[in-house]
Amino acid sequence: REIEADCVTCNQYESAYELADRLINRGYQKIDLVLPANIVPAITDSRKAALQDACIRHFGSYKLNTYTFDYNASLKTDAEIIDYLRTTRKTCLQTPTAIFVAHGILLGRFILLCYQLNFEISSNFTIAGYDLLNYSRYDREKMLTIKQPLSEMANEAAKLLVDRICEEKEAADIPKFVKLNCQISC
Repeated sequence: REIEADCVTCNQYESAYELADRLINRGYQKIDLVLPANIVPAITDSRKAALQDACIRHFGSYKLNTYTFDYNASLKTDAEIIDYLRTTRKTCLQTPTAIFVAHGILLGRFILLCYQLNFEISSNFTIAGYDLLNYSRYDREKMLTIKQPLSEMANEAAKLLVDRICEEKEAADIPKFVKLNCQISC
């Protein structure tokens, strides 16, 4: 049985597609996708589809390399991320590579580990993704991030809830679905 509920979301597919498009236009010929383990598939699926579609549009056929890491901090996960970063860093000199991290907390861990390893964000190597804490301030010219309108989403959800509870508006006048726009840095 379906549950009828209000929904406030943001343009996941469109913003991920635009970010991938910008990375490709900056000269990155390979984009790896990093997904968090155990997260809602509907969100990560739309981000993955957008990245795949942008790469196909620019490159024709494209094999998307997808990697999954636990976004909870642990020494084991950090070691796995470090191994991945070192391997990717070696190949990026031949093929300019961008790593699209589709989760804000995981993006922060990737950036932190890159700085600990002294990996410079450059025209051959960059990290991009969903930004929870304005990570792009570290290297604005070279790093792209998607800022989700989290405060606005919370405000919209609260307004919908108040409108439903107070019944001052006709039910038909209260939207069931609100979609807000993300912003891309740089």
